[in-house]
Amino acid sequence: MRQRLAAARLTDIAEKLEAGERLTLEDGVRLFDAPDLYAVGWLANREREKRHGSRTFYNHNIRLEATNV
Repeated sequence: MRQRLAAARLTDIAEKLEAGERLTLEDGVRLFDAPDLYAVGWLANREREKRHGSRTFYNHNIRLEATNV
């Protein structure tokens, strides 16, 4: 996985996450524009597991809009 992170130029962001540092706006833009979605997903899952263990949370919203039609 380190090779994929290096190829996507995300190793510095991975190191920030490992150190517990907050990401900057520029880091977020780089993650959004990253060509390797698998590497971004791996980073997100690693952070989720670090914070919540094996538990997973889902948020489901329903938005109702009243109309006259």
